[in-house]
Amino acid sequence: MTEADRHEFARIFAGLLTTMRWPEVDPELAGLREEHYFQALQVFDLQDLAVASEQLRVTPGGIWAPTPGQWAEVATEAHLARQRTALAPVVPQQDGWTYYCETCSDTGWELQHCTDGLRCGSQRCAQGPVERTHTYVRRCQAILPSLHGRCHEVNPAILHRRQAAKERAEQTKVERKQRRR
Repeated sequence: MTEADRHEFARIFAGLLTTMRWPEVDPELAGLREEHYFQALQVFDLQDLAVASEQLRVTPGGIWAPTPGQWAEVATEAHLARQRTALAPVVPQQDGWTYYCETCSDTGWELQHCTDGLRCGSQRCAQGPVERTHTYVRRCQAILPSLHGRCHEVNPAILHRRQAAKERAEQTKVERKQRRR
């Protein structure tokens, strides 16, 4: 947000305050208050501040005007939600099934072939004249431009499976503790 956005910010700020309880003060103090909020929130886009303002207005229990920190927290969430939407991947189609990563088909593992020209580096291959041609897998290193990162780090299908596995493990821990009691 820049100095040129000050008028629009004042409109958003006034709209938020009219729906929240804020003690009336003299106009000079009201201007000073607006200035403090503007300075504290100027790192955000007006779009994110407007969305956050609307969310704060309809939040149950939100009786008093938010502090700049509370508004910043909701604006950050609005910004991240907007980025996730903007960065939603364009998923390639394959026989009616979609994959985020064509290299690993969303498994997170890339099939490799160990040959005399390209060694896998395993102890088996380093031992000498054993059968050296074999297949193995490694973590998928494909770059996914639409997601801005390497497959194993940003692929939503893989991240979802990791999260689900983490939640299952946590649930198992809780169940074990309950059985011990």
